[in-house]
Amino acid sequence: MKPKVRCTTANDLLLERRWTGASRRIPLALGERVRLNSGSPIGLVVAIGDDVVTIAWPTGEATFPPECLRRV
Repeated sequence: MKPKVRCTTANDLLLERRWTGASRRIPLALGERVRLNSGSPIGLVVAIGDDVVTIAWPTGEATFPPECLRRV
């Protein structure tokens, strides 16, 4: 009988590794056009913090981790 594997533990380890590993992505810059990885209207980078990026749309602003965004 195979042992049961808890997927949440594996996912937690994967997320931990992702957050602690050095990113190979080029950092975002002010004024770049971006979109959420999950889909969104195109937004503009208006502020960059240590671990977050603020994006502005015509309807408002929101803050996300850079891993959630992709350049357009």
